[in-house]
Amino acid sequence: MKDDRKLEIKGRMAEYLESKGIDVSKPFHCVYHLDNNPSMSFYAKTNRVKCFACGWSGDIFDLIGIEYGIKDHKEVFRKAENIFGGLEVPLEAPKHTKQYQSTQKPLKDYTAYFKRVQPQLRQTDYLLKRGISYETAERHAVGFDPKFKFTMNGTQIPSIILFTGQHSFTARSTLPDSKDGERVKKVGSSPLYLGGMLSKADRPLIITEGEIDALSVIEVGGSAMALGSTSNAPLFLKRVSEERPRVTLILALDNDKEGQAATERIARELTNMNVDFKVCNISGDYNDPSEALQFNRDVFTKTVKGIY
Repeated sequence: MKDDRKLEIKGRMAEYLESKGIDVSKPFHCVYHLDNNPSMSFYAKTNRVKCFACGWSGDIFDLIGIEYGIKDHKEVFRKAENIFGGLEVPLEAPKHTKQYQSTQKPLKDYTAYFKRVQPQLRQTDYLLKRGISYETAERHAVGFDPKFKFTMNGTQIPSIILFTGQHSFTARSTLPDSKDGERVKKVGSSPLYLGGMLSKADRPLIITEGEIDALSVIEVGGSAMALGSTSNAPLFLKRVSEERPRVTLILALDNDKEGQAATERIARELTNMNVDFKVCNISGDYNDPSEALQFNRDVFTKTVKGIY
């Protein structure tokens, strides 16, 4: 039954793209790299997309994984089921829509929610256990919701809330044994975390993959921002091209396969844009800055301070 459902969802790639206002009869902008000219095409025969600029190709599950920053195959399938159950995007494309025309409702404003959950941060020691002080978190738009509705059926899970803007935030469960699909949830437009640093930074800016990684760098005296997901690499590059940061960018994504692949893509595009950057493994033998801070704070601190 599950295999049949997978085949059915794979066959709905065109429907999914059209729900986003994309005309599948024409090339459109690639989801995998900063695409100045529409380079990605949809192939009805195989129900796949391919970009002739960067070479990336994939089916609908690959596409959803990139768009939502999900690595686990089971979680990608669960997300796809939610989408095609009508919970994420409207599947009936508007008639006579132009390419790239938005079909989404106005973005929700989470300002009031932030004001409610930010004062509750000290009700949890989740970040303290990861070496991040309350003071650091409070200065960088972090709150706590003890009853965050993590799933559509109303399951309430205590969660750290990291605000990425007026219209978006990331919720991260504080439970040590959270199930797949109940660990991290992106709400809203999911832009970059502390992305304003691209224009405000006055010293080398460390670019991390996760929000807590960025907080870990800041905790030991660094300047940082986070992609929020490797799928946000194109958004990051777009912002860089628009804002032209005056400082050196330090690429310090996760040390896993996906993080390193994203680093290579970003480095290639930054080189093409003549942007000053360096690739630096500040995590040492650990997977990411968060782990490095937790398990070897002294070495991590020296590494980060050495950049300056």
